[in-house]
Amino acid sequence: MHGFIFLQLKKYIQQKHGTDAWPQLVRLAQVSQAHYSATEVYPDADITKLISAACRQWNANSDELLEEMGTFLVPDLLDIYNIYLKPDWRTLDLVEHTQNAMHRAVKVATPEANPPTLHVTRINPHRLIIDYYSRRKMASLAVGIIKGIAEYFQESDRISIELDTYSDGDRIQIEVQYLAN
Repeated sequence: MHGFIFLQLKKYIQQKHGTDAWPQLVRLAQVSQAHYSATEVYPDADITKLISAACRQWNANSDELLEEMGTFLVPDLLDIYNIYLKPDWRTLDLVEHTQNAMHRAVKVATPEANPPTLHVTRINPHRLIIDYYSRRKMASLAVGIIKGIAEYFQESDRISIELDTYSDGDRIQIEVQYLAN
């Protein structure tokens, strides 16, 4: 898992539960290390342990936690990858181009990184289908990121997101569309 995600989890936990919450969570999770760098890749087991420990610690649902974190990290994500965005893009455009623009940039900067695979089909100007694949089974993070992008573009009230799960959560189909006015 890319270090950016660990740092965003830390930032999210600290904002929600205070600065002492992160060191406590690291101890509870018994992860391989206590500090993460945004440019490194770490064992997937560490993020799984941290999410599980956070859910136990604060009696949270992992899908809800991941979705909230996904929404939370969007401003930092867009600050980092702003050079890949076109000024006329809106929510669906950015989601449509995530794999070819931002995920490609992640792989160039950190070749050992393994972001989820997104196969996006633009059905029409108002609807797209994302075939999301990741063995990490963190599609809720992707849903949160989509919601965060919609917030960024002030389109939250115009976007509908629906999920279909396949193959025990490794494959998710996410339909994103603008609601009719």
